[in-house]
Amino acid sequence: MTDANSQSLSRRNWLGVISTASLGTGLLATSLPAAGAPAPAEDDKLAGVRIYNIRDYGALGDGKTLNTAAVQAAVDACFKDGGGAVLVPAGVFKIGMIELKSNVTLHISAGGTLLGTGDGTQYHNVDAVPLHGDATAGDGDVGLIYAVHSENVTVEGPGTIDGQGLLFQHRRG
Repeated sequence: MTDANSQSLSRRNWLGVISTASLGTGLLATSLPAAGAPAPAEDDKLAGVRIYNIRDYGALGDGKTLNTAAVQAAVDACFKDGGGAVLVPAGVFKIGMIELKSNVTLHISAGGTLLGTGDGTQYHNVDAVPLHGDATAGDGDVGLIYAVHSENVTVEGPGTIDGQGLLFQHRRG
């Protein structure tokens, strides 16, 4: 991302700017660091990372619309292109299960929430998750966000993941 002065932003600086930007119309209204601001370090490992905004894939942050397909499409595109960051901007994005894949960073911006749907039909067993072993409940069920046979997967940012687990607690009497 550059402006007329060809200043570039590292991914870290860009995410800081984007988290406070206006995304209401889908257009990014932001500014670059002021002239004379320190340039990103040459060894910044995050510079040049592709960003996949879930809104660009049809996600609506209204807290009502089920956005599973849009978020998964952003993850899949990111993975297909060799990796990058999937951006969850400000808003409440209701989802069912999503699968993260290798070389994908899920960045949840300030004011951004991934809200697990209360619809139990949106959750299912995943064949690649074992039905036995130390790290399983013995039922093959997985959570809201999972990864199978993946590497270099990151979930980061100041936003929120709310799986609404209380909706799924079994009452014992």
